[in-house]
Amino acid sequence: MTTSEETLTSTYSTTTSESEEDKIEDSYGAEQNVNSFVHEMMIQSARRPNDDFELPDFEICPILPDLPGESGSIRKVRDTERAKVNRRIEERLKIYQNRTDCVYDCHVGCPEGWFKLPGMTECRPRLNCAQIKKQLPTKDRYLIGGGGVKRIYTAQLNGSAVVIARVKRFKFNQYLESMIDLQQTGVVAQLIGVCEEPAWPEVVLQYHSLGSLLSVSQLPNDLDLRWRVVMSYLDVVNKLHTQVPRSPRVLCDASRTEITLSQFLLTDDFQVVLNDVDELIAASQDGTVRCNCNIIRGGSEIEENMGCLVPPEQKQCGLGIFYTEKIDIWKIPDITKAILGESEEATDVWNKLYRIHQECKLDEPLARPEIGIVVDKYLEVQQQFNINPGL
Repeated sequence: MTTSEETLTSTYSTTTSESEEDKIEDSYGAEQNVNSFVHEMMIQSARRPNDDFELPDFEICPILPDLPGESGSIRKVRDTERAKVNRRIEERLKIYQNRTDCVYDCHVGCPEGWFKLPGMTECRPRLNCAQIKKQLPTKDRYLIGGGGVKRIYTAQLNGSAVVIARVKRFKFNQYLESMIDLQQTGVVAQLIGVCEEPAWPEVVLQYHSLGSLLSVSQLPNDLDLRWRVVMSYLDVVNKLHTQVPRSPRVLCDASRTEITLSQFLLTDDFQVVLNDVDELIAASQDGTVRCNCNIIRGGSEIEENMGCLVPPEQKQCGLGIFYTEKIDIWKIPDITKAILGESEEATDVWNKLYRIHQECKLDEPLARPEIGIVVDKYLEVQQQFNINPGL
């Protein structure tokens, strides 16, 4: 006799003193319990399908050349910066494996509200408006990028390159709150100063000369190097989902591959930090998040106009509709593919990861694996191919 049959049989084995109405009521309750149990077992089974269970294929979201909200002048600036990245990559490749100093997380451990750039021997208080105006005047700033809600400049602060991000007022509070909350986790760019006075408030951040993750297309086809970037990206996602304050946190506006890549920075030692936190939404107590519909749809109500990196559940957007961190899981295969590239070695690794990527792309969010399961599978493949990311 099955568990379900035993449960139902025990339900009907009532004493003769019970009324017929009680029997019917008890039987209905037991049936509901059995259905709930079976439903949960189905979800658990779908979450980790057996290897012989066929899963649907999926398509990768291609990388488009232009970013949303990017004007022609900003695009020219980005192209100029891109041309400089090739030389910088060559320079960093010569030294990154032998570096023992901190590169992007020197500030971790500093008191709250303090910063510490590479080469500094001690932490210092963040810059205020007066200090920013004096030490980083407008005439000494060089435009290197931007978008619909930001303008990005670089300048020199006591011999160290820094970035000044001017953020539109309506986005600034959310942006700054996320930046401050996540400073000690090491997953976001280091915050050096804040000025809330201008019509476009400003933050000063550590400069990463290799630019965004869009620069991975310029990396050599070295599997160890590219895998290093992949695993660092997964580490950021893992921390956002499980370790940072008010986790999980979800990247709501990652609607296309090139948009998502542009939200992360490539550090001088070829690791990853998150830079764009405008729509990095913390989950409520029940673990769900609500995303901005206009961000997801690009201002369109037509599903075909949505970005191809938008998971199925996120195409339904509006009041009372919430998501989980599984929308980030759905995007992992596309980002991994972009980072790995098209070399023969990368293709072999990609093929080995295909099964876990099929699971990431399942339509049912609950059926997708947790980030820890994805990381475990990647580490398994890393061992099988004897990849050495140096992490």
